[in-house]
Parts: sequence; C-alpha cells; structure tokens
Amino acid sequence: MENENLEHIENIENLQEQSMEVTKKGQRSLLTIGNWMLFFGILLAIAIVFIVVAAIMMFVTSKIGTSPMPEGMINVMVLVYLIIGVIMIFPTYYLFNSSSKLKKAIETQSSKHLEDALSAIKNYWRTYGIVTIISIALAFAMAIIMSITVATKMGHGMYNM
Repeated sequence: MENENLEHIENIENLQEQSMEVTKKGQRSLLTIGNWMLFFGILLAIAIVFIVVAAIMMFVTSKIGTSPMPEGMINVMVLVYLIIGVIMIFPTYYLFNSSSKLKKAIETQSSKHLEDALSAIKNYWRTYGIVTIISIALAFAMAIIMSITVATKMGHGMYNM
C-alpha cells in the first residue's frame, strides 16, 4: 500500500514533464460540457432570484401583518434565505466562468485557456463540496437542537402524550 502511494506521488510529479493533447472528440465533449454548465448556471441564477423574491415576500408579509408565523421566526427565515442566495452566487459564477473558458479554449485551441477552464471547474466543485458539508453539518445540528428542545418541553409537561 505504501509503495502504491509513493508511485502515485511520483506519477503526479512526472505529469509536469509530460503534455497531453485533446482530440477532436474530446473537444466536442468539452464543448458539450460547457453548454450544460451554462444551462445549469442559468438555472442556478433563476433559483437565486426566486430565493431572494421569497425572502422579500416573507419580509413584507411580516411587516403588513398577514403572515401566520411570528415575526421573529420570519426574520430568521428571511436571513437564512438571503444567506443561501448569496452563497449560491459563487457556484453560479464558477459555472458561467467555466463554460465561457471552455468555449474559449476550444475556439482558440489554447492550453492556457483550457487550464483556466479546468481551474474554474475545480473551484465550482470545491465550493459545492464545502457548501454540501456545511449543509449536512447544519442539518445534524438542527436535528440535535430540535430533539433537545422537544425533550426539554416534554420534561416540563408542555407536550402531553
């Protein structure tokens, strides 16, 4: 196992000395990937708009008194929606950026543009991964907090079973 790791490290170091050519079929695949990234970037941008509009609508309904929820709860939800909207801007930007750089790399046949595109794709997946990890951690934290809250209220007789 240790030898395999050492060989892997040596292979990565040797990559710097080698070059790679992208065939026409590979270029067509990259162009297709770029088009799909643009499509999903547009979908994410639309989702951001919907999230921000929902936050604004929640805020307005809380101020005019037509919301059935307490104002404090709505304010927290508005804040969470706005934070989600802001966070989603980064992966959306990386998708648009990757798409345009991939297209430019194919058009110009430039290795530098291809490297830039792959770097932008890497940034998208890194950001998406970090957001996913944070979301999972927050979901677990919320489950624990809610369980403790319910258990505490049951202990005080607030929930009768």
